[in-house]
Amino acid sequence: TPVLTSVKKAEQYLLENETTKNYLGIEGIPAFANCTQELLFGKESPIVTNRRARTAQTPGGTGGLRVAADFIANQTSAKRIWISNPSWPNHKNVFSA
Repeated sequence: TPVLTSVKKAEQYLLENETTKNYLGIEGIPAFANCTQELLFGKESPIVTNRRARTAQTPGGTGGLRVAADFIANQTSAKRIWISNPSWPNHKNVFSA
């Protein structure tokens, strides 16, 4: 897989400016979380303005799906999950675990 020029530049920036290799906590970067909520629900949506939305940072897409699967299993009575076609082969297993 070729490495994009933008990725090389980002890696160089990190090499020159990064001061730690610590991971972020589950809350992630609060400003990023706020922007994500506004993008998903709309900036003026009551779920955003009343601070009912919550955002968690996950280790990649599959990790995020696993968190979502656990949440759905523990907090809802849903018995069916729709998975897109195409999808990654492991996504069905993530929701079946």
